[in-house]
Amino acid sequence: MSGFEIKIDLNVLNHLGMSLYSNTPAVLTEIISNAWDADANNVDITLDVENGEVIICDDGHGMSEEDIINKFLKVGYARREHGRSKSDRLSRQVMGRKGIGKLAMFSLANKIQVISYKLGESPQAFEVDVEELQKCIRNANNYVATSIDVPVNTQKGTTIKLLDLKKSIDRTQSYLRKRIARRFSIIGPNHNFQVKINGTDISPQDRDFLSDLEFIWEFGNSDATRIKSCTNLSQRTLLSDTINYDGKSYLITGYIGSVGKPSQLKKDPEISNNTITVISNGRVFEEDILLEFGSAKVFTNYLVGEIVADFLDDNEQPDMATSSRQKLQQNDPRYAVLKGFLERSLAQIDKDWDKWRRAKGIDEVKNTSPAVSNWLDSMNKHERDNAEKLLGKVNTFRFSGDEETQNTARKTVLKNTVLAFERLRIQDNLNALDKISDLNSDSFKEVFASVNDIEASMFYEITSQRLKVIDKFQKITSENELERAVQKYLYDHLWLLDPSWERVTGSTVMELTLTKELKQVNPNADSGARIDIAFKTISGKHVIIEMKRPNVNPDIATLVIQGRKYVQSTEQWFKNNPKSCPGGKIPHIDVIFLLGRGYGEVDQHFVNMQLLSINGKVLTYSDLITQSKQAYSEYQQKKSDAARIMKIVEGI
Repeated sequence: MSGFEIKIDLNVLNHLGMSLYSNTPAVLTEIISNAWDADANNVDITLDVENGEVIICDDGHGMSEEDIINKFLKVGYARREHGRSKSDRLSRQVMGRKGIGKLAMFSLANKIQVISYKLGESPQAFEVDVEELQKCIRNANNYVATSIDVPVNTQKGTTIKLLDLKKSIDRTQSYLRKRIARRFSIIGPNHNFQVKINGTDISPQDRDFLSDLEFIWEFGNSDATRIKSCTNLSQRTLLSDTINYDGKSYLITGYIGSVGKPSQLKKDPEISNNTITVISNGRVFEEDILLEFGSAKVFTNYLVGEIVADFLDDNEQPDMATSSRQKLQQNDPRYAVLKGFLERSLAQIDKDWDKWRRAKGIDEVKNTSPAVSNWLDSMNKHERDNAEKLLGKVNTFRFSGDEETQNTARKTVLKNTVLAFERLRIQDNLNALDKISDLNSDSFKEVFASVNDIEASMFYEITSQRLKVIDKFQKITSENELERAVQKYLYDHLWLLDPSWERVTGSTVMELTLTKELKQVNPNADSGARIDIAFKTISGKHVIIEMKRPNVNPDIATLVIQGRKYVQSTEQWFKNNPKSCPGGKIPHIDVIFLLGRGYGEVDQHFVNMQLLSINGKVLTYSDLITQSKQAYSEYQQKKSDAARIMKIVEGI
């Protein structure tokens, strides 16, 4: 009985080469990796768009005829399993592992030419006609590559020509430089391995985002060359660089950076840099592990990075890369360890990012809005800390639309944020700010305020204070104590005289003496004019207040004479000070007499006519309390209702 023989059909090439690699960068990655393994110091890539050709030349050790037959053209030749995990001359850790990367070029070109010269051996050259190869595959025939003439002056190393391309290479050189730069960590003078495209070196700057980074977190030690490329960096720190796996510790290098705006990672519609690449032994193993963490957290939309984890490609461990070597096998236990490490790193980045963004946000607000800066300067430290925390957070929220639309929306939200803060400050509820996480959060909507909300809160505060004054007056029984209390409070609380006088303009003067002015009007006056309180209302009216002791009650005629003296001397003062006259005219002058009791026993018509002659008005101390209680009676009722409800709530 014959054995059960396993045979490999050439059709495997269709799956491993012609279908596995989907883009030009992936194909070039495999060819560049082979050049590294061949100890090349230089790789020159020429893109000939006009002729539809790609030519890759390296100065590595080259291949002999035997090497080409037994290694290069032997699909699945795994050099590491043959004891060749290090390169022949420079002892580099090699990148090749499965022995199928060379097939990548079959997906890009219909004709492939290979010219190789190994010192001490005869130069070799051959061509693979991919269409003929596919015919052989369909007919189950073997395929033999065609020998071609070796070009004159062939140099040491290997040249691969991809001719009659299947895919267009009309993309710019910068596009390929960006992709290649992101797929390798060993390109550059530090590793003595330089790659050029059409004569231009590939460098870290080709990654096209380092200059946009405002924050960076590096694993372990900082890289001076990388930091030099981050020209707009404002914050940086170091993260843990150790992974423990299977009883051993492994070092991680690389970085994760954050840009100012997510759009900066999407400047090229064909390349999104909002990725974290995993690199092992110098080349990409996972193009974007950030996808594993989704975008539920806002900060992940700002991130880009590169994690170098060589333990994933340990020679003593099974190969954990997928066939295309662009993804990691997620069922490998090393993947779970790497993911856990990155999860912990992102947790730290989340904290730093939030703190740094708030600090940057508040600096931007203060620099662009002097009004906000002055507002912050007016606060005590506790209030300022809370306000800066809130404004910094709000200024970093994301808004939709173009730049102008976003700025307009941000200004609107900042304005309402100031109002919200003021309302919460009046309510002594700044702790509510800690719950705000984003624009759509319920907490933000709860504190979102308008001017009406502020006025309502301020009215609550003002009326509460006024009720305390009224309560104090109500408890005073001594007339002399009442006079002292009125003198103490009336100067700062003129609403006691008339609740409609909410706001006054100009200066309020207590105990103003106008003797000089009175002598100008009436040289024979036997006494001067001392006014207790004078102030100007919002309408420009000038009001004089004369307080009498509660137990002193002059007759109405004497009172009017005194009032007329005040009016005359005040008018004269305005004549002497024309710049103080509103609109160039002497303002209307009213006189209010504050007495212990009124003139109920005198003819009221006579009293009213006397007072009218000087625009006068008589109030008693008890009148202040009565009219104030009446003015705030509705509010007092609502306050009682609120107190009743609060008792119910507290009793639950």
